Amino acid sequence: MRSIVCLSVVALCTSCLTGHVQGPPANEALGEATAPSPAPQTLVISGQDGLAVRAGQAREEGVLSTSLIAFDTPSDLIAVRFKQAPDWNNWVPAPQKVAPRNLLDAPVLLAIGPGDYWIFGRRDQNGIPDERVSEGAGSEQPGLGGYHAWHSSDMVHWTHHGPVTDARSRWVTSAEHKDGAVYIYYDYPNDQDPHLIIDRDLRDGRIGEDMGLAFDDPTHGSDAGVLRDLDGRFHLFFEDYSPVNARRRAWDSPLAGIATSSDGLAPFTFSAFAVDKRTQPTGETGQYRHPHWHLHPDWDTNIATYDIHSPRQDVFGDWSAIRIGDQYYLFGDYEPAAPVENLPGHKSMQIARFTSSDLGEDFELVGAFGSGHPDPTVGFAEGQFYLINQTDHDYVSPGPWVGGVSARAGIDTSGNGQIDVWTRWQSVQETYSHAQGFSRVVSVRPAELDVPDLPAAHGVKVELRLDCAETAPACPEIERLEIDYQPPVSAHTQ
Repeated sequence: MRSIVCLSVVALCTSCLTGHVQGPPANEALGEATAPSPAPQTLVISGQDGLAVRAGQAREEGVLSTSLIAFDTPSDLIAVRFKQAPDWNNWVPAPQKVAPRNLLDAPVLLAIGPGDYWIFGRRDQNGIPDERVSEGAGSEQPGLGGYHAWHSSDMVHWTHHGPVTDARSRWVTSAEHKDGAVYIYYDYPNDQDPHLIIDRDLRDGRIGEDMGLAFDDPTHGSDAGVLRDLDGRFHLFFEDYSPVNARRRAWDSPLAGIATSSDGLAPFTFSAFAVDKRTQPTGETGQYRHPHWHLHPDWDTNIATYDIHSPRQDVFGDWSAIRIGDQYYLFGDYEPAAPVENLPGHKSMQIARFTSSDLGEDFELVGAFGSGHPDPTVGFAEGQFYLINQTDHDYVSPGPWVGGVSARAGIDTSGNGQIDVWTRWQSVQETYSHAQGFSRVVSVRPAELDVPDLPAAHGVKVELRLDCAETAPACPEIERLEIDYQPPVSAHTQ
């Protein structure tokens, strides 16, 4: 259960935290001469019942605090870490569209590493000139009717390097990077079966090696987003059209699967459902004409069959994935079952945000923002996160951590239940960096108090200030505190 702690100048919503010790069992007696220090212990503070507001504080400067937590024996305080709820609700519109103005269709962002950013899309040959774009190597090649590549070292100025796919492979959905090669995934036909091109030189304006079919999707769906995880495996997050008339729902679906490959080349196989927002199956089936199946030379039908569900379902799709620390995020189209009043057509669509700490578990819908048919792509670049899409507005965020959190820790040195020594008040926040060798994995340095050398403590107390006004409309939501401490070597060790 999530612990939500919000504080603003007009209202306080607070709760009391409870604590328990998490760590290895106490060391057995090993002999006085060789007894090592016990392993550090971690006190985990979480739950729905616990931070209290300290009396006498003004509402705009209320202090949230734990109870005094006693140690079994006087111990050294090592660290205090803070973890927020993973909702990631601090996205704001970017000052201007991030991609070049002559980039068309659903963009695909690939942040290979610091200062090495690529974006792919179709090119408008007759578009308005963009002073941020220069022509680079390969840009003189024919357009070929597919996606093109632009490069930037700052996410502002772009260099065009020419085509990376042709007309047959023009329905690009996602891209990844491994050992100097870029893996470009495209649907063929559109909204059906991911295929793969491996390009080892994006600057030459030539198409890389077409590897053909990557995932033979039995559900007649795709619009897949790819993520190469820390174990080197590639995961495709794809739309599953089996429970919906996708043609009537903007080629989105209430069901998304994960297909996994050991290296992005070997056949992808189904591994789990990521999103499942299906309603009740009726036992009936329906059919619709697929507008693109006739393009495939080996297919002799364009009739798709699906299972009818009731009531009308929310649908999602056009997935883009990223991993931040131990948390996975999916961004995609979101069209609610009930159209939004006064927003005709795709204007009622938004960007959905899902999250999970385990690829084998259901992803939770934690928010939505924007308006219009997005086909989003997400990435980390220049110290922040970018959510680029095909509507009029792109979005940026400093990361899932919502600012406005300051804290201090106090210790009881005498054992009388009173705090004798406090650290200074400090602003605490997570920081992010590229995971070396990975494009869609971001490393996290946790939000942590700077704990100086302190006397041994009989107990510890943590206080927080949360300033929602500073981060509006987002508000910090503290989910977990972790207190590391070092018990002493037992005086009775023999």
